[in-house]
Order: sequence, then structure tokens, then C-alpha cells
Amino acid sequence: MSEPEIHCLQDALAALDQATEQPVRLVSAPYAARALGIGGFLALVAAARAARPGSACLGVIDCGSHPGLALAAVRLGADIIRLAAAPEILDKVRQIAAQRGIPVEAPPVPQQGSPP
Repeated sequence: MSEPEIHCLQDALAALDQATEQPVRLVSAPYAARALGIGGFLALVAAARAARPGSACLGVIDCGSHPGLALAAVRLGADIIRLAAAPEILDKVRQIAAQRGIPVEAPPVPQQGSPP
């Protein structure tokens, strides 16, 4: 299943409107935690929820390769965190996030022939 990247509120609303399954995963662009900011992305997801109260969604914030940003996303209450890190670092961040019930996932592996 392809997950569109969410760059703005219009992207999020379009994803919610076109979804056939719930909850809808609103996936940030790579490194959005650094570029947009964790609070900015969480606000975008909150605005989408407010605009479409009948739609269930989960925000997936991409923290790139920065475990510190992932830990900040845990503190701020992100729904799902994406982190590209060595397995031992990913495991540590997962342990910490699990205490708050927040899943941490590695980025998907690009399929052969798809753009990076």
C-alpha cells in the first residue's frame, strides 16, 4: 500500500477524503521533524482531525536519522515515529517510546525501480 507524503493541510485532507481504510496514516515527508518541526507537523495533524472529525487518522512523523528528534517527538506525544538509525539505537528509542505507547518504525525500504 502506498502512503502519500503529507506536506500541508490540503494534502492531509485529500488523504482523509480519498481513504478507503481507517485509520489513515498521515505520513510526513522525510526529515519533517527537522524541516517543519515536530510541533508544526503535530499541529497539521490536529487541524486535519478538526476539519474531518468523522475520519480516524494517525500522524507519522519522520525524524530522519536523528534519535534526539525522535525522543522529542515522544515527549510531544506523536502518534507514530519514523527513525532511520542503527538497530541498537532504534531499539533504545523504541523502548523509551513504548513507555508512552508510541510505536517507532524504520523507514520503508525503497522498492527496486522506485525513486529514492
